[in-house]
Amino acid sequence: MNDSGTAADTAIGTQMLAEAGSGNGRVESAAAPLLVAEGLTKRWQRGRLTVLEATDLAIESGTLVSVFGANGSGKTTLLRILAGLILPDAGAVRLGGLDPQRNRAAYQRRIGFLSAGYGGMYARLTVRRQLDFWARIALVPAPRRAPACDEAMARFDLFALAGRRLDRLSMGQRQRVRLAMAFLHRPDLVLLDEPWNSLDEEGEHLLAASLIELRSRGGSAICCTPTGAELSRAVPNIDRALRLEAGSLHSA
Repeated sequence: MNDSGTAADTAIGTQMLAEAGSGNGRVESAAAPLLVAEGLTKRWQRGRLTVLEATDLAIESGTLVSVFGANGSGKTTLLRILAGLILPDAGAVRLGGLDPQRNRAAYQRRIGFLSAGYGGMYARLTVRRQLDFWARIALVPAPRRAPACDEAMARFDLFALAGRRLDRLSMGQRQRVRLAMAFLHRPDLVLLDEPWNSLDEEGEHLLAASLIELRSRGGSAICCTPTGAELSRAVPNIDRALRLEAGSLHSA
């Protein structure tokens, strides 16, 4: 791990956490946050469309956060920046002191990401082969790959589908596979973009159980949905609900 910037990140987090938690995603706690994002700004269409404007966010370990907002409010853009997939025009993100660009491999090991839609899968792979492929991308050590795949399949009840090709699964079954990919390497922070899409009641229960287990071991999750009701309904006593509006996060 590269410790450059850790002291500065801790100072940023301490200052943010000391401030009142009435808006812009700030929380009141003396604990150092797992994730710190400061001043995130992102514009599209050559600067004509502002999606995020100087947005701050601090997430502690063991926290489940709901981020909701209208279509086009910037939820997906926010998650992609936090995942290190795109760069903000301004601002910085740190996860446990790691920079998503300078410490890319170490940062990615600690992140689980579920994009909206149904991408990230190869149609002709079986469920087991897809998960093994993903374990390699997630940098899971070779001796841990098979057990990690088995654990992910058990978590989302996929053993009966292990030998079936992905293009022969229902949309809900594919969503379970994608969720298994996000949780497979036991990340510290899971970023989920509309994870309840196409899930049946059993799938919803499996996702809720996975989120509760994640929190119990000190991990955190940010779930983006249009209304925020999905996470609140699935997991009693979620820790924080934030509304993304006009480029900023606000306590709901």
